[in-house]
Amino acid sequence: EVYLPVINRHPLFRALNRIDEASVVAICTTAMSEQTLAMAQEKFASHKRATHMYIVLSGSLIYYYADDMSEPQDVDPGMVMCEAVLWVNWDHKGRLVAAAVSDLVALSAETFHNLLQNAAGRPFCRCYARLFYARIKEWEAEDMDCLSDLEESLMETKEMVKAAYTRWADSSGLRPMASATSFNTDPETFLDPRLGGGEGIDNVSSAFGFLSRMLRCVHRAPRERLMRTQV
Repeated sequence: EVYLPVINRHPLFRALNRIDEASVVAICTTAMSEQTLAMAQEKFASHKRATHMYIVLSGSLIYYYADDMSEPQDVDPGMVMCEAVLWVNWDHKGRLVAAAVSDLVALSAETFHNLLQNAAGRPFCRCYARLFYARIKEWEAEDMDCLSDLEESLMETKEMVKAAYTRWADSSGLRPMASATSFNTDPETFLDPRLGGGEGIDNVSSAFGFLSRMLRCVHRAPRERLMRTQV
């Protein structure tokens, strides 16, 4: 469980920990590992198939978009990269290089999927995955399929998790979260299904803003397909 405080930085896993603690413990013990990059070492390259989600623990990294012509982006401790690999078949949209000795925590997508196959938290994750995929399909319809490996907006990630929780709670016959306001003031309270009151979120469009920024870049990427294991 040494990785629990790390994975709990992501609102999705904080929510999943309340819904299905056993699965999150299993993810921490079997799907996560720590990796160290030397200065100037490349972690991943554009167009290569992604296999892990990453959370930066320490150090400094630089992310270059696929064409290497755009301004590089600094990647600092606490940032999440490549979350998309958990929900869709994902090829890296740029390359990541260490600007200094850096430590990452890697979450194996394959092991994550295997652990969720019969997990109590699988329906909740499916709700989130479908929202994630819906936004990618929306880009395709709008011809806006410019994607990135980086996450940017924590607040809008929380909005997306709230929307997924509401869908899961409704389908499970649970009472929805207290309110959006209570979540904004106390990020933990909405995760407890014993809490009642409020109507929850009826429109998930605000959650999609998170993806708009998380996956935006100047490189046109190929169409992605939702992993069969998640639907």
